[in-house]
Amino acid sequence: MVEVFAFGCGFSRRYFEFRIIFYFAQRRKGEIMNIQIKPELEQIIEAQIATGKYTNPEDVISKALKLLLEWDKGYQNWVEETREKVDIAIEQLDRGEGINGDVVISQLRDKLRQAREIQG
Repeated sequence: MVEVFAFGCGFSRRYFEFRIIFYFAQRRKGEIMNIQIKPELEQIIEAQIATGKYTNPEDVISKALKLLLEWDKGYQNWVEETREKVDIAIEQLDRGEGINGDVVISQLRDKLRQAREIQG
């Protein structure tokens, strides 16, 4: 597991820069990472700070990275669930439990027609 601690920030003409220290659980000493952020991302960071929810750029970046990790985890779960569903569907088709494609298309058209009628 990697804990992220951010510190320092300097403004340049073209890029918003800051450093992040990574403290690794494997007892490695902190490493400094310098990154440059494009002006359009800098504006997003500044807008988030202006809302008052965040006090500095590091807080914004930290929250964004945490959300990215959560999203990635959710996406991976979705991929696994979808693969499981596809495997089940293939097994059902192999057992002859599938529905004829023409029947499925007909059912979908009926549902679409009914939805349009409800909408008026």
